[in-house]
Amino acid sequence: MNLNNGRFYILDKAVMNTILKDDPQLFTQYKKEQGRGRSSVMFSYVSKYNERHRDEIGRIEKDASVVFYRRAKKERQDSILITTADSAVHKIGPGQIIRLNLMQAVTTLCFDQKCYDVTLNTSFTNYVECSYQDKDNASHAKRVEQQAGEFYIREIESLQERERRRALEGK
Repeated sequence: MNLNNGRFYILDKAVMNTILKDDPQLFTQYKKEQGRGRSSVMFSYVSKYNERHRDEIGRIEKDASVVFYRRAKKERQDSILITTADSAVHKIGPGQIIRLNLMQAVTTLCFDQKCYDVTLNTSFTNYVECSYQDKDNASHAKRVEQQAGEFYIREIESLQERERRRALEGK
């Protein structure tokens, strides 16, 4: 699997040429290798490539879009702190939405000191539901399917719009 785009490939000579073309020295070594068509040899060169290009793993051509949301019902009023790999800290309270574009597909996300290594999809928006209910001792975060995420975002935005209108009418 290519960690930069999330696509799967069958490892063969053509794929190896594509992988190694950006590293002329390693490509030359591979071309001189006896039995370079064997999967064990190809895997060893993929490992060598990854070791030499560690800083490029997870780098993506386009940002990964992530939407964090927190529903309002049965939630504590305490904010949940969300920290991204770039050390940016965001607070999310009940009935709030945070939209981020992250430059790393493979990243670390922390929710109130609990950190997770995640792989984000760059082809569509990733949705994460955060909660901190009255009955809980700690906050929770879970990735949800796009359809569910979109539903709850519409619900939260609708509630926010109603509250905004009520506030305007009350003035």
